[in-house]
Amino acid sequence: MWHAVWHWLISLPGVTDFWNPFWAAAFGALAGAAAAFELERRRREAERVRYELGQCHILLFIVIRMASTVRDFQEQLFEPIDGRERVWHEIGTLSGAPLHGPEFAFKDYAFLLDGSETKSDAPGLLNKVYVSTINFQANVDRLRERNELWQQLQHVRFGSAFVQGEEAAEAMGHSAGLQHRIHELTEWLREDVPEGIAELDALQTVLPGVIRARFPTKHFIRSELKPGPTTPAPSAD
Repeated sequence: MWHAVWHWLISLPGVTDFWNPFWAAAFGALAGAAAAFELERRRREAERVRYELGQCHILLFIVIRMASTVRDFQEQLFEPIDGRERVWHEIGTLSGAPLHGPEFAFKDYAFLLDGSETKSDAPGLLNKVYVSTINFQANVDRLRERNELWQQLQHVRFGSAFVQGEEAAEAMGHSAGLQHRIHELTEWLREDVPEGIAELDALQTVLPGVIRARFPTKHFIRSELKPGPTTPAPSAD
């Protein structure tokens, strides 16, 4: 038995009927494995690009939406009356104001920091987006507080019309405190809202360039910036 096996092994290199199908099968398996590996690599690459493109669109929408909202703040709160600036008691509540600003996490946009593919100022840009979202939330919080205090002030004013004496004096004191705080919040918003508009408009001019540096052949939405407290309209870029 061992003699037959040994004889078969010795003669195997010259058996073309064995080696021809063997090499064909080996190369076929290798080519199939290589093709499967390449297809999987392309699939993962397509998924990565699709995810990153989606995140970039989300980031653009966040910036555009914040810019649109602060323009609404400016228009509804501080639009002049007969060419003059409105004072705090001429500004009521702003209906439909958001309760919360957008959330922004650096980790969701870490791919923009990959210096091997882009030399843009992505770190500085993302920091500006982060600061802008914080400032936007601060304005939203101030506006919400102002709305609530304005409603309280109207309630106190209505109630004080039917009281006298010590109770009336207490109501007047409460009213004065509310008026002071509403005036304070109004002036903060008057100063900060235009700064927020300028800040977000600047982002809208820089952000598309950073994204295009990574995806030069892709198209993204952008906003046509207009002077004044008008809302920018999205368009294709």
